[in-house]
Amino acid sequence: ETAIREQVIPAYAKLLTFFRNEYMVKARKTLAAEALPNGKAFYRQQIRQFTT
Repeated sequence: ETAIREQVIPAYAKLLTFFRNEYMVKARKTLAAEALPNGKAFYRQQIRQFTT
């Protein structure tokens, strides 16, 4: 119980702070590859690869 309170919980709190303050502010707003450079070309290539 002490290890969880003194080690695990603070580590998770630090991880949460990182995600909120550093990771999420720089993350893309969309998951679609189309939003990336050459995204439409990527999708066209994927369609050709998986449908032929």
